[in-house]
Amino acid sequence: MRTAQDLSDIDSISWDVAVIGAGIAGSVMARELSREGLKVLLIEKKRFPRAKVCGACLNGLALSVLDHLGLTDRIRAAGGVPLHSFFSRQSGRKLNVPVHEGLAISRTVLDPILAEAASESGVRFMQETTASLNGTTENGCRVNLEQHGEKIVITAKAVIVAAGLAPAILSNHKEFSLEIQPNSKIGAGCIIENAPKSYGPGVIYMAVGKGGYVGMVRVEENHLDIASAFDASFLKQQESPGQAARSILQESGFEAIPGIENAKWLGTPALTRRSDPLAMDRVFLLGDSAGYVEPFTGEGMGWALASVILLKPIVLKAVAGWRTEYGLEWKAAYDDFVGNRQRLCKLLARSLARPIISTIAFRCAGIVPGLTGRMVSFINAPFEFGSERVVKS
Repeated sequence: MRTAQDLSDIDSISWDVAVIGAGIAGSVMARELSREGLKVLLIEKKRFPRAKVCGACLNGLALSVLDHLGLTDRIRAAGGVPLHSFFSRQSGRKLNVPVHEGLAISRTVLDPILAEAASESGVRFMQETTASLNGTTENGCRVNLEQHGEKIVITAKAVIVAAGLAPAILSNHKEFSLEIQPNSKIGAGCIIENAPKSYGPGVIYMAVGKGGYVGMVRVEENHLDIASAFDASFLKQQESPGQAARSILQESGFEAIPGIENAKWLGTPALTRRSDPLAMDRVFLLGDSAGYVEPFTGEGMGWALASVILLKPIVLKAVAGWRTEYGLEWKAAYDDFVGNRQRLCKLLARSLARPIISTIAFRCAGIVPGLTGRMVSFINAPFEFGSERVVKS
């Protein structure tokens, strides 16, 4: 991996783009811009490999983008598990929906693969480095970098913030506002190495309870990835996230998972949120930093990867010379593609949060299973390349 070992390696370079956050959106965007001949710096505050709360599912939308970019084979070779169905329980009721395309792989494995691909394309990758915005000049956007106590300032013609749900880099910039949906659920996840055989590979399992839901899927090395979304009030009543998950599994009718209470759980901020604006003065928000809605079958990663394709032509124009309309163009493209799919997921999430409506939904899904399948197909549909917006010169 072409990693810059310290800040002195990058101090004197005039960067076209600085990408902050080396998750799937950040790494793939950095790679694609570098392949266009740009000088790209990818900045990550942690060191890989690192665990991350995630449902670990690459759906049809995500895979269509990764296939188009020539990255899927790497993921399969690393142990990505093919998916074939989605199975859910609520108070003993069952729902089984076919999944026509998908792969399950942990973020501990996936993120380094994508960062490596970016490095191979010429991206300079800085790990264990924090970044903060420091205004703009005629030459671009200034970014403060700090690594192990050493500090420098770089300048990039465009900056992409792909730093997760609550990017600290924006906390002191009032021009970017973050709207968190009231009663938004809290995310929590862990990896179980020895889960019961009833949780077989190829299936996305979802346990739905009064306090939230628990998603489970087998990933590489036959480990079970668990990603949950809990009501904040319910979580406070439990001794731990593991206890909360155990309670929902029992309520829904799934088999208990030994060791789930004592597993190493990681948490997230409130899940459903929206940033505004999505771009301002050479800075673009991408992936979870742009907005997020409680996911079901890998939607978050699918939206992030589709957003790379939508944003790339806009960034190329911005590097040539910033115009205010590029921010408006990004918002329009994002709302048109991601926003419509997020609204459907938000509707489903609200249904699950209301026991009576959720019960009716499960019964209707059992009577008309094709309707549920069509909804899943719409959310997970492959990206139609050539349909992305074109930025006018």
